[in-house]
Amino acid sequence: MARWIVNSLPLLLLLAAVSQQARLISPPVDEFKQLETKGDQSLVRYIEPRVDNNSVDNYRLPNNTVPISYNVELWTEVHKGTRDFNGVVKIDIQVVEDTNTITLHYRQISEFTATIQSKDSLSSQPIAVVGSTETTREFLILTHTDTLKAGSNWTITINYTSQLRLDMGGFYISSYTDDNGAVHYLATTQFESTNARHAFPCYDEPAKRANFTITIHHDPSYTAICNMPVDVAKSSSGITVFQTTPRMSTYLIAFIVSDFESTGGELNGLPQRVFSRKGRQSEQEWALWSGLVVESSLAKYFGVPFALPKLDQAGIPDFSAGAMENWGLATYREQYMWWTKENSTINLKTNIANIIGHEYTHMWFGDLVSIKWWTYLWLKEGFATLYSYESNDIAFPEWDTYQIFHVSDYFSALINDASLSTPMSHYVQTPSEISNRYGTISYAKPASVLYMFKNAFTDAVFRRGLELYLKKHQFNSTDEWDLFASLQSAADELSLKLPFSVADIFSSWSTQVGFPLLTVKRNYDAGTFSVTQQRFLNNKTTVNTDTWYVPINYATASSPDYRQTKASHYLPKAKEHTISDVKIASSDWLLLNKQSTGFYRILYDEQNYRLIAQGLRDRPYDFHTRNRAQLMHDAYRFVDTGRISHSILLDLMSYLRNEYQYAPWSTANSILNIYDTYLRGDANYAHFREFVIELVEEIFVKLGVNEIPGEHYLNNYLRVTLVSLACQVGSTECYKQSHTKLQQYLQGGVVIEPTLRNQAYCAGLRQAEDTTFDLVLKTLFASTDSSDRSFYISALGCLQNASQLKKFFESSLDMSNSLSPFERTSLLDTAHSRGEIGLTASLDFLDANWKAYGDLNPNEKPLDDVLRRIAGSVVSETQKNRLNALVAKIKANGAEYLKDNTETGVQNAMKSNFDWLDVHRQPIMGWLADYRRNGSSSLSASLFVVLAALLSLLYHGFNFEMFGRHLAVLGAVCLCVVLAAPRQAPEVLPPSTFAEPENWEYRLATHINPINYNITLRPYLLESDTARFTFDGEVFIEIEPVSTTRLVSLHSRNLNYTKSEYWAKPATGSVAANPIQLTVGPHNLETDIKNLTTTSDLVANQSYILHFVYKGTMDDDMHGFYRSSYVNDNNETKWLGSTQFQTNHARRAFPSFDEPQFKATFDVNLIRPRTYNTVSNTRLISSTPMQNGEYFLDVYKTTPKMSTYLLAFIISEFSIRKDETFGVLARPEFYPQTQYSFNVGRKILAELSTYLDLNYYTLGNDKMDMAAIPDFSAGAMENWGLLTYRERSLLVDETATTLSSRQSIAAVVAHEQAHMWFGDLVTCKWWSYTWLNEGFARYFQYFGTAMVETEWSMDLQFVVDQIQSVMGMDSTNATNPLSDENTFTPAHLSRMFNSISYNKGATFIRMIEHAMGSDNFKKSLREYLLKNQYRPSVPEDLLNAWLANWPADRFKADAKKIFTSFTTQVGYPLINAELSADGKSIKFAQKRFLLKQADGADPNLVYTVPITYTTSLEKNFNDTKPKLVLASNTPATVTLSSAATWVLANIQETGYYRVNYTESNWNEIHKALIGTNWGGIHELNRAQVVDDLLNLARAGHIKYELTLKVLEYLETEINYIPWTSAFNGFNYLAIRLGTDTAHFSTYIRQLTNKAYNQLGFEESTLNTALEIYLRTKVLSWSCRYGNVDCINRAKSYFKSLYTVPKNIRSVVYCVSLREGGATEFDALYAKFKTEKVATEETLLQNSFGCVKQQALIERVFNLVLSNEIRRQDKSSVLTTLYTENNENVSPVFKLVTANVDALATAMGGYSSVATVVSNLAARFTEQSQLDDLKKFNADNSAKFGSSASTLKAAETTVQENLDWAETRLGTFRTYLASRNGSATLSGLSLLTLLLVALVTLLR
Repeated sequence: MARWIVNSLPLLLLLAAVSQQARLISPPVDEFKQLETKGDQSLVRYIEPRVDNNSVDNYRLPNNTVPISYNVELWTEVHKGTRDFNGVVKIDIQVVEDTNTITLHYRQISEFTATIQSKDSLSSQPIAVVGSTETTREFLILTHTDTLKAGSNWTITINYTSQLRLDMGGFYISSYTDDNGAVHYLATTQFESTNARHAFPCYDEPAKRANFTITIHHDPSYTAICNMPVDVAKSSSGITVFQTTPRMSTYLIAFIVSDFESTGGELNGLPQRVFSRKGRQSEQEWALWSGLVVESSLAKYFGVPFALPKLDQAGIPDFSAGAMENWGLATYREQYMWWTKENSTINLKTNIANIIGHEYTHMWFGDLVSIKWWTYLWLKEGFATLYSYESNDIAFPEWDTYQIFHVSDYFSALINDASLSTPMSHYVQTPSEISNRYGTISYAKPASVLYMFKNAFTDAVFRRGLELYLKKHQFNSTDEWDLFASLQSAADELSLKLPFSVADIFSSWSTQVGFPLLTVKRNYDAGTFSVTQQRFLNNKTTVNTDTWYVPINYATASSPDYRQTKASHYLPKAKEHTISDVKIASSDWLLLNKQSTGFYRILYDEQNYRLIAQGLRDRPYDFHTRNRAQLMHDAYRFVDTGRISHSILLDLMSYLRNEYQYAPWSTANSILNIYDTYLRGDANYAHFREFVIELVEEIFVKLGVNEIPGEHYLNNYLRVTLVSLACQVGSTECYKQSHTKLQQYLQGGVVIEPTLRNQAYCAGLRQAEDTTFDLVLKTLFASTDSSDRSFYISALGCLQNASQLKKFFESSLDMSNSLSPFERTSLLDTAHSRGEIGLTASLDFLDANWKAYGDLNPNEKPLDDVLRRIAGSVVSETQKNRLNALVAKIKANGAEYLKDNTETGVQNAMKSNFDWLDVHRQPIMGWLADYRRNGSSSLSASLFVVLAALLSLLYHGFNFEMFGRHLAVLGAVCLCVVLAAPRQAPEVLPPSTFAEPENWEYRLATHINPINYNITLRPYLLESDTARFTFDGEVFIEIEPVSTTRLVSLHSRNLNYTKSEYWAKPATGSVAANPIQLTVGPHNLETDIKNLTTTSDLVANQSYILHFVYKGTMDDDMHGFYRSSYVNDNNETKWLGSTQFQTNHARRAFPSFDEPQFKATFDVNLIRPRTYNTVSNTRLISSTPMQNGEYFLDVYKTTPKMSTYLLAFIISEFSIRKDETFGVLARPEFYPQTQYSFNVGRKILAELSTYLDLNYYTLGNDKMDMAAIPDFSAGAMENWGLLTYRERSLLVDETATTLSSRQSIAAVVAHEQAHMWFGDLVTCKWWSYTWLNEGFARYFQYFGTAMVETEWSMDLQFVVDQIQSVMGMDSTNATNPLSDENTFTPAHLSRMFNSISYNKGATFIRMIEHAMGSDNFKKSLREYLLKNQYRPSVPEDLLNAWLANWPADRFKADAKKIFTSFTTQVGYPLINAELSADGKSIKFAQKRFLLKQADGADPNLVYTVPITYTTSLEKNFNDTKPKLVLASNTPATVTLSSAATWVLANIQETGYYRVNYTESNWNEIHKALIGTNWGGIHELNRAQVVDDLLNLARAGHIKYELTLKVLEYLETEINYIPWTSAFNGFNYLAIRLGTDTAHFSTYIRQLTNKAYNQLGFEESTLNTALEIYLRTKVLSWSCRYGNVDCINRAKSYFKSLYTVPKNIRSVVYCVSLREGGATEFDALYAKFKTEKVATEETLLQNSFGCVKQQALIERVFNLVLSNEIRRQDKSSVLTTLYTENNENVSPVFKLVTANVDALATAMGGYSSVATVVSNLAARFTEQSQLDDLKKFNADNSAKFGSSASTLKAAETTVQENLDWAETRLGTFRTYLASRNGSATLSGLSLLTLLLVALVTLLR
C-alpha cells in the first residue's frame, strides 16, 4: 500500500526535525494534504515489545487449523444507499492438531449461524456448531462436540449479517454526486491490515493464504469487479461470480459494487482497466498508460510475469488509504486516477505514475509473495517504496526519478531514523500495534536500505536475488531470512565475493534501530583514511555502541568517477576500520558514498571539507548531483547538532550560483527558508536577501517563470522551487516576470501552466495593481469550487500592499459575500506567516476589528486561535510589542473572546522564536555584512569563526521532535519520454518456436487510405537546446475512407501529442472547416496501433485531413528519426539527425499508416540551425530564414507515391559531391573518399535504367543522393532518392580500401539502387513477400555490379556467396518459405529479413532466368514494373508477368508449379542422378535435402525442379536451358545417345538443388578433376561438386572417405570459386574438431601448397580480382594452420605496419595478433584510434579478435563493452574473437556469461546477447561446454524474455553437434591420421635414401 497522498515541498522534510522552525512556515497549498495510511490510525499508541505465546494477551490465531479455500457469497443493495448486507462464507479447512474448536477472526458481524461438515466422507451431513465471540481479540470461536482429528478436512459454513461501514474500512459504503446533483452509492473494500474479518469471518493473518471464490448479488444496473475476472458461465444478471484466485492473503481480497465505467488497454498480453465514477473516463488515460508500462517494466526487471490474468485499477471517492495493492484490483483515492494536461499539474502526473509503481510492485512483493507476519511489513512496503521509483526510472528513463527519491524518502528516513525507537523488523500483535508500523520505519527506511544493497551488491546480483526469491516463494509467505538466503545464492552464483554473509550484513540494518554516522579521518601523509562508526542521534552526547556492516565506496578529485556504485570495501561491525589499500593525494578531496546510495551520514575533517568546498566552486560537476545535495543536507544536520562549525556549511553552499539541478537546490532551499523565516523582521534583512538573490539569480533567469517545451522534466520542479525562493526574498526579476505572467492570463487569457499556477498567482500578486487584486478577490467570491476557493485565499495572502491586505482581511467581516465561516477565519493565516508586511497588516486589522472578528464564531473563540498562531510568526521587537499591546487591549475590553491561558500561550510562542534570535541573529547578520564587504563567496577566516560560534549556539536553541509522516514525491513527466526508451530488437526465431498471433491484430484495417502526408519537423541537436535530442513535429494527413466509418487507426510510437484533430478537405478555393477534436481511444502498445474516433461519419470516397502536433525523441538506437555523432579532425563531437524507418519505424517520426501497402505522397519540411544542411528523398525547392536567420525552413518537392518506410531525411553538417542529379554526402573530412561511390553509383543507376528500359529519373523523382551515416544499424537502406549507408559501405580511400571492400561497396550500391524499381516503385504488399524486394535487390547486387565492374566475375561469385551459403540454413527446420503468410509480429518481420528472402530469393530469380531465358526474363521484369508501378504487389503479380513471357518450349506448362513449390514451401531437393551401368541412361529422383534427419522438418516435401545436366560425352557446361522437369516423387529416366562415363547435373549451379551420384560416378568425376584442365569441368560446377560432397557427407548420404578422396583434387586447384566452396565446407569440420587440429593442419597445408606457392604474398598487376581474393583466403588458411613460411612473412610485413599492402592486411593483422602479444595489439590498437578510413577502421577492429592470450581476449571483450566500438560493430568484433581461434571459444563464453548484463547494455538488449550465446554454442565440441550452457540458461533465461527460446535452441544445437561428431567425425579423423601417417613414412624413407647416398659419396 502506498504511504503518501502528496504534493509538498521537500523543505518540510528537512524542517520536520526542527519543530520550532517547522511551524513558522506555512506549507504551500497542496493538491492533497491527508497522509495516506494503512491500518486504523486511531488505534495507534506507544507499543511495548511483545512475545508470541499462547496467553490471553496473544492476538495471534491458534495454529490447530488452516484454511484451504473460501467461497464467499454476499448480497447488497448499495445502489439504494442501503448499508445492510448479508453473507455466507464456506471455508474448507484442514485440521493440523487435534482440537474441538476452530478460531476465526470477525469484526462488526452479527446473527451468526454456523455448521461444519466433513469433506472426508461422501455421506456426511452439516452439523450445527456453537459460536462464541471474544470481542477484544475479535475471535469467533466455533466449538464442535467431538474432537476434530489432525489431518481431517472440513467445510465450515457461516451465515451472517452486517452493515457497510462508514469509516472507509472493511466492506464500506461510499458515494459521489454527479454533475446533475444526483448521488450515486457504491460498496467497496479496504482490508489491510485487519479488516477482511468485517466482510466475512476468516483467518485474517497474512501467512494464512488460501484460494477464494467470490460471488456478489447486486442490482443489475450495477457491476461488480474483484481480484479475478468474471466467471461468465456461472454469472447472470445481478449475480456476478468470479474465477477462483490463487492462494493469497485475506487482506488482499477486494471487490467493488458500483456504476463505475472503465477504460482499458493491453500490453504483453495482460489486459488492464481503470475504473472510476461516470463521466471521468477521458481523464484516466495517463493512469492506464502508466499502469501498462510500469507493469511491463517490473515484470521484465523481476524476471517473473504478473501472476493473474488481468489487472485493474479503481478510483474510490472515499478512501482512507492513498492506495491499496489488492492483487489484480489496485484501489486508489480517485484523484490518483485522473489527470489532464490542461488542468492538472506535472507533479500530479508523476505522483500517479509513482503511486502506481508502488502498488504494482506489491503485486510481486506482498501479493505473489506475502509476509509471514506484520513483523516484516518492511519486506513488502520497503520494496514497494523503492520500486515505485525504479519502475518509473525504467519506464520513464529521462525523469531522473532518483533525485526525487533522494530529497523525499531518503532524506525523510535519515531525519526520522535519528530518533525512532524501533527497528525495521519488530514484533507486533494487536491491530493498533500493527497500524503503528505504517510509517517511515516500514517504507522510507527499508527502501533506502534496499537501495543501498542494490548498489553495493550490484544491480545484477540484487536483481537475480529477487528473481530467485520470488520464484522460490511464489504463492507463499516469507520472512527476512528468506530474502537474505536468495541474495546470498545470487551473490554466489554471480561470483560476488563478500567479506561477510548477506544475512549478517543485512540483518545488522533490519534488526537494530537507527543508522551509522561515519566519521572519516584522513592520513594526508600516507594517503589512507580510517572510518569510525556509531549511531547517528540528534543528541550527539547520547552514548550508544551500535555498529553495522557498512558498504562503502569513494571518489576523489583525481578520480571523480561515480558510475560504479558497487561497494569497494565493507566496514566490519566494529567501531573503527582503516582503509589502507588506497593512495589519495593530500591535495585531493575525498568523498565517500558515491551517488549517496548508502544509508548513512558522513562526517569529514575540516581540511577535507575545505577541499570539497573548493572543488564544488571550481568543478561542481565533479560531484554527483545527489552527492552535492547530500553534502549540504549532512552539513546542515551536523551544524544543527553541534558537530561542525557553521562556516563549513556556508562554504559548501557558496557554489550554488553554478548549480542547475533539482536535488541540490531543493536541499539548499530548505536551509535558506529557515534563515529567511527568522531574519525577515530584521532591520538588515536586505543583506540576507541580496545574498540569496546572488546565489539564485543566474539559474532563475535561465529558467524563468514559464515552462519551456521539451525541457528536462525536473526543470519544472526546479522552477517551482526557484520562483518561490527568488520572489520570497524579493528578487526584482522574479517580481517582474511573475507579475507579467499573471497579467497576461488575467488580461489576455494566456493560459498559466497548471504546475505553475500557485507560484504565478502568489508571486504575481506581490506587486499587483488594485484592479488585479480586485479581480482575483471577485473571482474568489464567485467561485463554487472548494479547492479553487482555497487556492485564491492562499494566493491573496501573498499580497505585499497594506491597503489591499486590509481590504482582503475586511472581507472576512462582510457577511454579504460568499465566504464560509471556516474561510473567514483562515484569511489572516495566509498572510502573517509570509513576511513582515503580512504580519503588520494582520496586527493592524485585528487592532481595529478584534471584536467583530471574535464575533465570527464566539463559541470557537477564533480571536484566541489567531493570536496564538500570529505569535508563532513574530520575529522582531516591534512585532512583539504590538502583539503584546493587542492582547492586553483585548483582555481589558473583551476577555470573553480569549481563553484563560491566552497570554501565556502567546508569550511562550514568541519566546521560543526570540530565544533562537537572541543566540543567532547578530552572528548571522554580522557574517552577511562582512560578506558584502568582502564580495561574493570570498569569505574570510574571521567570518568562518563568527559563523562557527553562531552555529554552535544554533544547536542549543533547537528542540527536536519526530515529524510523524513525510510528504513525498514531487516530479513532472512527459508521455513522449515513456515511448522513447529503446526497445529490444525482436528475437528472430525459427517458425517452429513462434507462438501463434495473439488476440490483438498487428495489421491495420484497410478501410482508410492515406493520400498525402505534409510533415514539418524541427530537431533539437545543438548543445544550447534545452530539449536536446528531441524534435517537434506537425503532420497533416489527407485520407480517403474506402467505406463510411468513424474509426481512424494508425501507427504511433514514442510520440507525445498536443493536438489531434480533423476536418473535411475543402473543395478547391473553399475555406477549410473548423477543426474537430479527435477522440483518443485505446493505444495498443504491442502493435503500436492508435485508435481515434471522429464525432461524425467519415464518408466513403470523400477526402479528410488529419492534423497532429506532437513531440518525439531522437534516440541513439539507430531506428526512427534518431541521432548519430562523429568526432571531427578538431576533436569536436558533431551531432546529426538521420532516419531508418524500415520496417516499422516511420511511426516514431510521425503518426502514419505504417505498412508497405499504404502508399501516399509526402511533402517534407525541415527546420534546421543555420550551420546545418538538410537532405530528403526529393529536391530542395526552397530554404527560408527564420528567427533572425539563425534557423531555416527547408521545403522539399512532393515525393512519388510510396510507402512510409521509404521516407528519409538527414539534418547534418555533411559535405556533398554532386552533379545536377546525383550526389554523395559524408562528413566533411571524408569528402575525398566519396569519389568512387559517386562514379560507380552513377554508372550502375544508368545501367539498371537501360537493362529495365525504365529510366530512373522518369519514375517521379529527378535526383539521387547517397549518404554515409556514422551510426547505422542496417548495412544500407533504399529510401527513394536518398540511399543511406554505413560509412564503410560507401566510402573508398584509394590507398587503404581493399579490393574486396571496394567490391562490397559497389555491390551494396547496386543493391540499393535496384530497390528503386524493386521495393520503391513496386513494393511488396506486406512483409510476407519481402523477397519481392530483397531477392531482386540481391540479384542485381551481383549482376548489376557486373554491368559496370566487368573484371570482378560477379556472376561466378554469386554461386558461392549466395546459393551455397543459403543452402545450409534452408536444409534445417530453422527456415521459412520465401512467401510466409505467418508474418504478423515485429519478430516475424525481423525474421523475414534473413538469408531466405535475400539469398534464396535471388537464387530462385536466377533459376527462373535460366529456365525461361534471359531475354524473356528481362522483358517480363519491365512488364511487371510497369503494371504494378506505385502499387503494392504480391507474388502472383510477378508470376503473371513471368508466365506472359515464358516460352512454351521451356516447360511453360510446369512454370507455375516451379514457382509455387519453391516460394510456398521451405527447403530444396536433393536430386539423385544415377547413371546406368552401361552408361546409356540417367535416372533422376528427388527427396528433400536435410542436414539433420530428425529435427522436426518435413522430409516428404516434393518440388517441381528444372534439371540441367551434361556428361563425359559433350561436357557442355554453357547450356543452362533445362532438359527436363522433375515434378514428382516418380523418377524420370533419360536416354543418352552413347555410353558416358559420368554425368554431372545442375550446370553452373543454376538450379536450387543438390546432386548425388553413385559411387562409381563420383570416382569418374574424381578422375576427370585430376586430369588436364580439371577434365573440362566448369569452375562453378567444380565448386558445386566440392560443396555438395562436403554437405552430403555431413548429412550421411555418402561416406567421408569418398568425399575426401574426390577432394584430393584440390591440391591442383588454383581458382577462387572452388576453393571458396572448399574453405566454407572445411570450416564446419574445423569447428567440430575444436582444438584437436594437428592432423587437420597438415591436411590444409598440403591441399593449399600449390595455390600458396603460386600466389605468394606479392600482388601482381596481372592478377585478376578473383586471384587477389584467393590469395587472401589461401594465406589466411595456410597461416592459421601452421605454414611457417606464411607466418614469418606475415609477421615481417607487420613490422612496417603502416605500409602493409592493402589487400593482404587482413592476413597480416590477424596472423601477427594470433602469433604475437600485447606489443602487436598495442600497435594495431594505436592505428585503430587514429584511423580515418572507415573500411580500414572496420578491418582493424575485426582483426582484434585474432588474439589468443587471455589478457588480450579480455581486453578485446572490454572494448566491445565500451563506447570505442560503435553498437552496430560490436557483434562483428565479438564474433571474430571466437571464430578466428577455436581455443578462444570457452574463454569468450565465460566472459559473456560473467558479463551478461553489461553486454546486453552494450549491444542494445538481451536478444543480441542470446544470438552471441547461440553462435558461441554452435562451436562447442565438449559435453562440459554443454553443461555450462545449460547452467547459464537455467540461471539467466528469465532476463532474456522471448529470447530465452534462442538459448534453449542452442542447447539442442550443441547436443546435435555432439551426436554428429560421435557418429561421423571419427571417420574424418581417421582419414586425416592415415593420410598424414603415409606422408610421414614417405618422408622418412626419402630421408633414409638421402643419408645412404651421402655416406656413399663420402667414401
